[in-house]
Amino acid sequence: MLKNHQTKQHQGESMIDVIRDIPNADTFAKTDIINKGWSDDKKYCVTTIDGDKRLLRISDIVEYESKKYEFELIQRFALTGIKMSQPLDFGVCNKGKNVYQLLTWCEGEEAKELLPSLSESAQYDFGCQAGQMLKTMQAVESHPPSADWATIYGGGKHSCLYGGAHFGQRRSGLFKRNDADHAGVV
Repeated sequence: MLKNHQTKQHQGESMIDVIRDIPNADTFAKTDIINKGWSDDKKYCVTTIDGDKRLLRISDIVEYESKKYEFELIQRFALTGIKMSQPLDFGVCNKGKNVYQLLTWCEGEEAKELLPSLSESAQYDFGCQAGQMLKTMQAVESHPPSADWATIYGGGKHSCLYGGAHFGQRRSGLFKRNDADHAGVV
């Protein structure tokens, strides 16, 4: 299937070359670059030949250890029940030049685009839901003891915003207000 694969560029190389050694890359029918997010990763929405969407994140190989740790965190966060992209695979690609993370695709709207269109009450509810997610995430060991503030803040915000945690879809009913659930969360 790679011969029919869209060839988006990644640091001067064709997308086919970058992903060739990712397991099951031959099932990737289409890749669309994502120009959003907080990280320096190259991010792609991958559609498989079966029509399933995946999130593919590619980083420079020098980031291997930090990206491995990040993937392990995503695995632990996924066990908490937070609605987020689920971890599928992690490894080295592009003949050892890059590291990749493959995650399930999580549909949703970006909070920064959605919130201004909502009522103050709905914004409050979203904030409470986000607070609950952060509380859950903080219960998981999320950084090494030696991490400095920038690493903790960047990692936490990155994990929450880009690790795939979405603030849901308005029609899903995920954000029903229950003041007992919001106690102590601000």
